[in-house]
Amino acid sequence: MKQLSARGQRWLKGFHILFAALWVSCGFIMLLLKICIHNSRIDLYTVNYCIHFIDMQILVPAAILCLLSGIAYGAFTRWGFFRHGWIIFKWIVTVGVILFGTFYLGPWSAHLVEISLNQGNQAINNPQYQLYANLNLYAGIVTNGLLIATVFVSVFKPHRKN
Repeated sequence: MKQLSARGQRWLKGFHILFAALWVSCGFIMLLLKICIHNSRIDLYTVNYCIHFIDMQILVPAAILCLLSGIAYGAFTRWGFFRHGWIIFKWIVTVGVILFGTFYLGPWSAHLVEISLNQGNQAINNPQYQLYANLNLYAGIVTNGLLIATVFVSVFKPHRKN
């Protein structure tokens, strides 16, 4: 495969970092909003809608663009796809978090929006709502932690031969 020039690699790296920053920032903001839900003066539906909106309109595209720029990194630079353990870790976390978000976090968030739309602030007492809210909160903490770990793995590149 033809490799990118040094300038091309800098552009790719810049976009990859930008997409990763958006992904992590959105996850952090969504967690903060989930914590705000416990304030009874906040409209439950509005907060759930905002969380779901950020998820679908910003976080998901950022995650996909991060994945695609990672694929470009593997294909068009000397780093490759599986050359180092820390790169393999990044692939596992990236693909795993995207799949988990697609099949679990996103649907749970959509259920929270639907329940709170139908029941208003009384949804907070609904056992199904509480289940989805707790699953979403705890899984969000874990996935955000994994993404932050991936950022630091990218910086420190453990077990890399100098």
